[in-house]
Amino acid sequence: GVILQLFDVKNPTDPRLMHKEKIGTRGSSSEAATNHLAFNYFAEKGLLALFEPDQALLPLRKHFTLFANIRPGLLYRELTDASPLKTSRIPDGIDILCIRELTGGIYFGKPRGRRVNEQGEREGFNTLIYSESEIRRIGHIAFQTAQKRNKKLCSVDKANVLECTELWREIMIEVSKDYPDVELSHMYVDNAAMQLVRTPKQFDVIVTGNIFGDILSDLASMLTGSIGM
Repeated sequence: GVILQLFDVKNPTDPRLMHKEKIGTRGSSSEAATNHLAFNYFAEKGLLALFEPDQALLPLRKHFTLFANIRPGLLYRELTDASPLKTSRIPDGIDILCIRELTGGIYFGKPRGRRVNEQGEREGFNTLIYSESEIRRIGHIAFQTAQKRNKKLCSVDKANVLECTELWREIMIEVSKDYPDVELSHMYVDNAAMQLVRTPKQFDVIVTGNIFGDILSDLASMLTGSIGM
C-alpha cells in the first residue's frame, strides 16, 4: 500500500481537514498505476491526494478531462538566428501549431505494469489504445483550429504498423467531411520528425496522439531556439 497526504477540495488550506490515509495497490507493482488508482479513489470522496509533481500530472489531466494540448512553435523573422536551423531554411520564421491528444493512448492504456515472464526475465508492458470518441473530439478541435489559421491540417500517425493509429487515420478522414474548407494530409511520425527539421514551413497545424505529440511538440517548440520562446 501507499500512504498519501490528503486535503479537502473545498477547503484546501484548512489544516484541520488534512489527514493521511493508506490505500492498497490492488496487486499493481507500478507506482504510476497506484497513483492513478489513488487519485480516482479519493476524488470520489471529495479529497485530492498530494503526489510529487511528476506523479500528479497524468491523473490531473485525466480527472479534469484536459484532452487537448495546444503547443505553438512560433519564431519571428527577426529572431531566426536563435533557431538551431540554418536561417536559409527558415528565412520568414516558423509558425506551427501542434495539437496533442492528452488523456488517452499509451500513457493511460491498460493493462500496464512490470512482471517476470516464464523464462525468468523481467518485462515491462503498456497498452496503446484509443476509442473512436477520443479521436473524434481531438479531431474536431484540430479542424476548428485549422479553420482559424491557414486551413491546413496534418494528422500524424503510424498507420502502417499500429492498428490503433490505423483507426486514428480513418476517424480523421471521417471528421474531415465536416470541414470541407480544410486541407487534410497524413504523415507517419518518423517522417514528420524528419520533415519538421528539413522544411518546417510546410506545416501549419499538426494533430497527433499522446506519445507522438509529446515528442513532436517539443521538437517543434525547440525549432524556435527554446521551448520557452
